[in-house]
Amino acid sequence: MNPTAPCNSFGGLTRLKVAERKLADIHFLVDKEVEDLALCMNTMQQEAEKFQRQLDYQAASIASINEYNLTSIAKRLTEIDSQMKLFAEKLHENL
Repeated sequence: MNPTAPCNSFGGLTRLKVAERKLADIHFLVDKEVEDLALCMNTMQQEAEKFQRQLDYQAASIASINEYNLTSIAKRLTEIDSQMKLFAEKLHENL
């Protein structure tokens, strides 16, 4: 059997040409799939970076809130300590 012989069922195309067309179709489909996957990966990468920026922002916000709360608590404890000392002094004066 001659692989380059015309094949009537494909309009006179040779078997080699038919195989080349089938291969080209498969190649096109594979290229399309790879392109779609690359686009999907790019989209996922952008979303991951967006989530990371949000997490970084939230972590910075929490850290600043904690720093503010600790400063505020320390200041309030100092005030309470001063009030307790004054109360103790007045209590001793009245005894």
